[in-house]
Amino acid sequence: MDSKLPSPSSKGLWAIVDCNNFFASCETLFRPDLRGKPLVVLSSNDGCVIARSAEAKSLGIRMGVPAFQLKALFEANHVEVFSSNFRLYSEVSRRVMEVLAHFCPRVEQYSIDEAFLYLDGVLEACSAELCPYLIDRVLHYAGVPVSIGLARTRTLAKLASHIAKKRRCGTFSLALDEKRTVELLSGIRVEEIWGIGRRLAKRLPMQGIETAAQLRAADPFRMQKLYSVHLFNTILELRGVPMIDVGAGSQRRTLAASRSFGNRVTDLADLREAVATFTGQALRRLRSEGLVARCIEVRIRTSYFGRVEFFERKSEEYLERYSADTIAFTQAAMRCLERIYEPGHPYAKAGVLITDVKSPDQVQRSLLDMEGNREEERRTRLMAVMDSINARCAPGDARLRLASEGCNKNAPWRTLKTRKSPDREFHWEAIAEEPGDGPLKAARARKSFPPPNEM
Repeated sequence: MDSKLPSPSSKGLWAIVDCNNFFASCETLFRPDLRGKPLVVLSSNDGCVIARSAEAKSLGIRMGVPAFQLKALFEANHVEVFSSNFRLYSEVSRRVMEVLAHFCPRVEQYSIDEAFLYLDGVLEACSAELCPYLIDRVLHYAGVPVSIGLARTRTLAKLASHIAKKRRCGTFSLALDEKRTVELLSGIRVEEIWGIGRRLAKRLPMQGIETAAQLRAADPFRMQKLYSVHLFNTILELRGVPMIDVGAGSQRRTLAASRSFGNRVTDLADLREAVATFTGQALRRLRSEGLVARCIEVRIRTSYFGRVEFFERKSEEYLERYSADTIAFTQAAMRCLERIYEPGHPYAKAGVLITDVKSPDQVQRSLLDMEGNREEERRTRLMAVMDSINARCAPGDARLRLASEGCNKNAPWRTLKTRKSPDREFHWEAIAEEPGDGPLKAARARKSFPPPNEM
């Protein structure tokens, strides 16, 4: 390898915990009678397949296929079909992350069903025992099966997780000697590598690169000149040199909320409700992450596949100061909508994009802001009260929100979910169990592996 490049890491392991068939697994939590049966979950408006159980995969059901094309297959094989229930999925995801955080001090959630763990010291030394133990504990507390991939870098850990899913034990490590690593990477197509998109995967064969092993052996400086620094980092990650750090120092730059409508919308009042609802959703997420923003963009469009001419418009507006105030952003969103709305079009989708996102300590205050401090503080307290109430209430009519978001559950813009599972009331308590008590004590006796914080 080039002497100018850093040496592969020999300390610390990255583990990625990936929930198996996550949405499908969540649906069977309250329907244990469906375990072992083919099950699929559909996208918004019951459009396409977005999740499948292992049994559904064995029937040849592919991701992204429109549900209407599979109707005969569903009926012939008694496939259980569910509309997406993201409240259920997010709650189970939160529970999984709580379990992981109980055993590992550094947990970085990557998606709703994936998290990176950094293992060093005792955790690294005991990783062979820790991973099966984590799989058992997540299943015990959260009720969903997971797989764990281990490696010196995040990119290799992602590849290890693909192999782990095919193994009965559910774990696999790519922290191996170089010869064995190259053998395994030779059987992995380049498009399966984390961060290699479809376009890049189609271009790499022109350089004679079709497998992960071939990309690993490529000259990183030449690949950077031909493509990007991202590919340079990926090559080094495949060689065991940590170059990607998603969690440390990273910060959200934008935040979006959008949805396709259940029915075509032509009335401005309905569009107002939809845009106000999406703005409220985006701002609640912004506040939950402790961030503020200054700009909002509103988009509306018709269907790509409609019989009428395609129509799409967008508009943005900057606020006077950085804020996480739903009222201020909703007022700005309504002004944006007024500018881009044209009557007569059957709108199929709307959305908002929050940009210029910062943490409060990054915002430079102006002397002119001093007069608005009192009103700003009052709004901040109001948003905090709303968030506090919403955290204790079920979604729907009980949720505290702006009147502009509307209360009509049958509004044409609302998503169709004809097969949605019931909304359950979640009262799972946070993990307060002390090491050595209850199920952990039994697990320790059975697994002969104590919790890490007891070592």
